[in-house]
Amino acid sequence: MSMTIATEVPRHVAGRHIPWIVIPHDQLKLDEADALFYRECNQKSRDYIAQESARHAYLVSAVALPLIHVCMDEREQDVEEALGLPPGVANLVPTAGNKIGGMDEPNLVLFKEMHEEQQRAGSQGMLHIVLFVTHHSSSHPHTESCAAWGHDIEAADRHASEQVTRINEFYLGRDLENGRPLSRKVVAFHLRSDTDTEARTWIGHNGCVINPVEFAEQAENGGGLESRVLSRCIQAFPSTDPRFSGLEAGLRETLLKQIAAMLAANAKVVRRVISDRRPTQKLGHKGTRILVGRGWESLTETNRYFKFSDYSIGEDELMSGTYVIRNGVLEMLRTGQPFSVPFHVNTPYVLGDLTDRGASINHSLALARCIRNKWLKRIRQDPALTDFRNSLLHALRIVEPDLTSLDDLPPSVREYCFSHLAGALRFFISVSPRQTRLIEVVATEADL
Repeated sequence: MSMTIATEVPRHVAGRHIPWIVIPHDQLKLDEADALFYRECNQKSRDYIAQESARHAYLVSAVALPLIHVCMDEREQDVEEALGLPPGVANLVPTAGNKIGGMDEPNLVLFKEMHEEQQRAGSQGMLHIVLFVTHHSSSHPHTESCAAWGHDIEAADRHASEQVTRINEFYLGRDLENGRPLSRKVVAFHLRSDTDTEARTWIGHNGCVINPVEFAEQAENGGGLESRVLSRCIQAFPSTDPRFSGLEAGLRETLLKQIAAMLAANAKVVRRVISDRRPTQKLGHKGTRILVGRGWESLTETNRYFKFSDYSIGEDELMSGTYVIRNGVLEMLRTGQPFSVPFHVNTPYVLGDLTDRGASINHSLALARCIRNKWLKRIRQDPALTDFRNSLLHALRIVEPDLTSLDDLPPSVREYCFSHLAGALRFFISVSPRQTRLIEVVATEADL
């Protein structure tokens, strides 16, 4: 099967320096697993382009553009599908535990992105709906919930609640003299995701909860699903809910209909999960690839990829890399075969804009260099970065409880982790047009 993979080299055209002209070729060496991954990316791009009419129809009927903060956990990659949103309608921001800073220390890069999104929505005459999604496992809450929060569901929920409060207040215009709400363009909500059942439960006013499981288990005995869900939304999000202060007349009702549609779509997903009797299908971190940056939103398969945005690469790249290494160690113990740790770094650009494309390539390269350098220091046991050994031991103990020290690993495995792992780090640097999401590989680790 043919692939669209290109390398980039600086060229001079008619005496002018044109950065990163595409040179398609077949010299980029990919093993079969990587080749399959990029074939999947190409197919996802074609699927994305084919659904342009569905995106257009949604945006015509909707009152708000969704921005979704979600965990990078590979079990949470299907959040758009679970809410019935066409691919590409929502702007997804995955981070470790969807942490975007404390009340006093916000992630300013993320807030800049949110501000730009709010302006984009406003330019189209639309509101902006921000969703903070925390996740847990109802069957194994203390071992299979959000690892970024140490499986502390209450702490994750508190953080999301704080962000919802902050966003709803930050984007509310007030009269400077009397403080009365004047205008609102952004409305934020907290969703609690159960990875066992796929339910995205909405946390309403004063702790009122709307759980799609309830509607999934109800028989269809009069009244459509959408109308019953909307009725509950009106109860959970009353007119006295401060997140609606400053909205123009009638917008709350229209917004609740959009929320009800997401809830009803999720209830149908939950119904299928329950009927298939597969509530614990997503147990365990099984991801073997790490997708960094933006442009990966079309890849929604769960248990395969960790994803984190380029707005935060601290805890994100440590946790995702550690779990991929853990899975490689377990496979090495079973088969004796060495493993690799693939990082795929991508940045989108505007199709046809060479300047934007060149800047995106440089951004992807800088991200890849930053991540690679941090991992080289970890592997070489830099005293300032001892977090890797501790994280790997913790991750291995989840599946090997009797492991008390990394020294208990077979010598060959231990040697591989701390002497040969640097050579197993693999980087694929790419860009993708925003309009097509077609991944264009432009460099590998040899170019860093």
